[in-house]
Amino acid sequence: MMKPSIKAIYSHTGLRGIAALYVFLFHLTWAGGGVLRANRICQLFQWGEYSVDLFFILSGFILHWAYISENKPVDWKSYFVARVARICPLYYLTTFLAIPIVLHSIQKYGLKFVGSYFDLHREIILNLTLMSGVCSLPTFNGPAWSIGVEFFCYIMIFPMLVLFQSLVQKNSFCTILKAVLILILAFCVVGAYRLGNVSIFNFNWKPAFLARGIIGFSIGFLLCSLYREKISLFLDLRLINLATLAFIGILFSVAFLGLPGFSVLFIFPFLVIFMASDKGMGAHLLRTRVFQWLGERSYSIYLWQAAFITIFHNNYMKNHLGEFLSCSVVVGLVLVVSELSYRYFEHPCREWIRKAASGIKTKRTPLSHAVN
Repeated sequence: MMKPSIKAIYSHTGLRGIAALYVFLFHLTWAGGGVLRANRICQLFQWGEYSVDLFFILSGFILHWAYISENKPVDWKSYFVARVARICPLYYLTTFLAIPIVLHSIQKYGLKFVGSYFDLHREIILNLTLMSGVCSLPTFNGPAWSIGVEFFCYIMIFPMLVLFQSLVQKNSFCTILKAVLILILAFCVVGAYRLGNVSIFNFNWKPAFLARGIIGFSIGFLLCSLYREKISLFLDLRLINLATLAFIGILFSVAFLGLPGFSVLFIFPFLVIFMASDKGMGAHLLRTRVFQWLGERSYSIYLWQAAFITIFHNNYMKNHLGEFLSCSVVVGLVLVVSELSYRYFEHPCREWIRKAASGIKTKRTPLSHAVN
């Protein structure tokens, strides 16, 4: 878990909440089509799929922030236990609950909704090993593909980046090198969306999902490295506020002025590093109770959304209540279930796993101070 000496970045918690909400509302409104897709307000959520890339960047930044220290090496046991405790309990709960829905769909509709290439035994193995997203095959809980990719980055990419960090000296040249790498990787994220399938032994693997995770995670890691190398001293309040306004301007331009949606991918790295200081008008908003609440429950919101959209909105309430009222009810249900899930399952399981691994009974961490 995060070391007590590490200052929490509350703005990043708020950003996680916004990202989770945007993905949820994108799936509920824009991706669903129909009346809502044509609605002017709902057009704000059309770039919601890119919010997953913001998650990857935030993860890379926060793990560097929490575990990289000049004074001592990474405590790998604590790191791996914390990553399992963070990801696995809620992932497996929502996956197991989604399996009956998939089986019911196959029984009633055949392979119409799961895809003609669907193989139940293969999918079960890949879902249980968190490899479905890495292999670009269906996850029983749709959005959970990114959880498998993120877990891959935890296990494989973070140690490699730590090694890279230890080999690179702190000087002006290396600082410039990291900045150039971030710029190159930002373009690579956009390119990852255009990656085609790769044929491997008669299996069509789509590398875009894994590529987005690795690239976004690496950007976040390098951003934190730059931020710690005194870059934060140059981020004054005026510059931070200007970056916040620029992001808002790009968001509205994407929604209403026809700017390509992938434009937000270029502003995400700036948003993450500028918000890291917890200063400015953007940080003031993100630190409010509402956004902190959303951020702490972002993982629950992200993993519970698909079931409620599929069961209640798509298959029942939309036909009886209309799209707008149905969406409102589903949003309320997901937020309530996410609160219950976080408070009574996700957070307790996380604490139990960490305590069990350490073998030491420690005082329960207050919910308001829960971290990645």
